[in-house]
Amino acid sequence: MSLFFLFFSCSKSSTISEEKIGEGPKIPFHIEQADIKNYSVEELIDHGELLFSLSFNELDGLGRPESSGTAKKRSRRESPQNFNRISGPDANSCVACHNLPRVGGGGDNSNNVFGLASDVDFATLEGSVGSEDDSSSVLDITNERNTVGIFGDGLVELLAREMTYDLLQIVDEAREYAAENNAPVRKELMSKGISFGYITAHNNGFLDTSEVDGIDNDFIVRPFIQKGVITSLRDFSNISMNHHHGMQSEELVGNNSDSDRDGIINELTEGDITAITLFQATLDYPKRNISSNPKVRESQNNGELIFENIGCSSCHVSDLPLKSLKFVEPGPFNTEKSTTLSESNNNLVIDLEKYVSKLEKDKDGNYLIPLFSDLKRHDMGQMLDNERPLQKGVPTNYWLTKKLWGFYSEPPFLHHGRSNLLVDVIEMHQGDAKISSDAFFELSETEKVDLLEFLKSFR
Repeated sequence: MSLFFLFFSCSKSSTISEEKIGEGPKIPFHIEQADIKNYSVEELIDHGELLFSLSFNELDGLGRPESSGTAKKRSRRESPQNFNRISGPDANSCVACHNLPRVGGGGDNSNNVFGLASDVDFATLEGSVGSEDDSSSVLDITNERNTVGIFGDGLVELLAREMTYDLLQIVDEAREYAAENNAPVRKELMSKGISFGYITAHNNGFLDTSEVDGIDNDFIVRPFIQKGVITSLRDFSNISMNHHHGMQSEELVGNNSDSDRDGIINELTEGDITAITLFQATLDYPKRNISSNPKVRESQNNGELIFENIGCSSCHVSDLPLKSLKFVEPGPFNTEKSTTLSESNNNLVIDLEKYVSKLEKDKDGNYLIPLFSDLKRHDMGQMLDNERPLQKGVPTNYWLTKKLWGFYSEPPFLHHGRSNLLVDVIEMHQGDAKISSDAFFELSETEKVDLLEFLKSFR
């Protein structure tokens, strides 16, 4: 039986398909960043969705025989050891894990990923009982995480950008005041009604950040993954493509670089990363499922009031105001792993209003983003302090406030996917959430059911 694949050459005006004999790469074409404005936004989004959904193979660059998840050199691993469920690469496609309830969503517990283990040469569950001498046990080198959905994440990144600008402006003004008045000044880091603690600027230029709360000391709001350590969808894409698939982008390892020594260069171009970022950024946000049954709807409404009354909404803030829906890509706060706004000669500005459902506005004309989060890290107590390795220096008991929109369609729950009942999730909320958690268990049975019905509406 003959094997074939379809090879596509793509331009703005036409798409040509041609059958070829034998195996070949699954990516039909690449987009160069220099040509990015020759494509419509819709064509870029379609290409991004294709890359998100494709099952890559080794002719695309799948795998990283001599490279870790951070693109550092390691001993060579050939098939069948070129894939490793723990230290990666661990999947052939993004949609393999982002699929609940559809493409772009979360993943089942069986699709859990292992953070930080991608830096280890060869990790096994048994420790030294492995196929290589330097094998490591999973306990001390990795954090098991459940896959989270990316619906509405373009809006989330825009919120984080605006909040970061606000916080950096507060810091600049404090520094200027201290210098001009030759006296220290203490300022609250407040943006969109969320307090990130305080900074004290001294007249000698020293900035005291000991009271900063819920973010890093560079004042950049990082709204992605459970620890809140990823700044942008572009950073996430560059990192995850390498970590989970061994698909190394030009931005991550350099143009024409075969960093993983698999014989393939430019496995994902800068333009490819732009496309996959736009696909994710334009995914619509999840709306609540308000029941048409009067009794259920009444229970949901009562549950929303209880949610507020016992303090859940102090962290799971119902909506945050957003000034603009203009998504500039590449963005302003990308790390060294990605092209930044200042580095790119081909920036795009996408109006997300064309791609997401209608949003309500406040009296000042801001769009209200109903994500039910404050985009801030909190101490969640001992019951959720189950990890050992630190990720980006964040204490193991601290977690980014979960965005509730759509979460009930992505079971199981919590960062490790260990809970499938909401009652268990609430019980494990300790630390900063202990008062609210305790208050839930003091409710009447009817009130508990109402609150659970409200939470179930996030699907």
